[in-house]
Amino acid sequence: MERRELAPADAGVPMMLRVRVLDAVDRPLPGAVLEISHRLPKPSGPLARGAQVTDPHGYAEFKTVFPGWDTNHPAGIDVMLHLAGSRENGRLHFSAQVTEQVAALAEYQDNPAPLPPPEEPAGITHTVPRDRYDLTAGLLATVNALTDR
Repeated sequence: MERRELAPADAGVPMMLRVRVLDAVDRPLPGAVLEISHRLPKPSGPLARGAQVTDPHGYAEFKTVFPGWDTNHPAGIDVMLHLAGSRENGRLHFSAQVTEQVAALAEYQDNPAPLPPPEEPAGITHTVPRDRYDLTAGLLATVNALTDR
């Protein structure tokens, strides 16, 4: 089931996530299924989940909100790639700077202090605000997801 919109914009800071799936030699992988899930801003809330089939250029886009976090996990998005009968799992992370800015906003105040991303994360998203003066206007997060397929 394809689902592009994972969370209502008023659930947190709106975010467009754009993932490009590439093979081991950086060629786009069209037709792969990319599933994602992440916490919503409220610690006790449900998970946001969605799936997209990558386009001819290997892209999948999701309309969601900046994820929440807990005491054991930094803000991040779990990803699962389905391709030619195989499945690979991973996690996308956000820079400590972006997470700290988001943590100061009202929607995220119930979360514990954010943890920094891992020292050598598999995927740090490139995240920029849509309006450089207003973080609540939304974020654009992009990342390349590489597979050895």
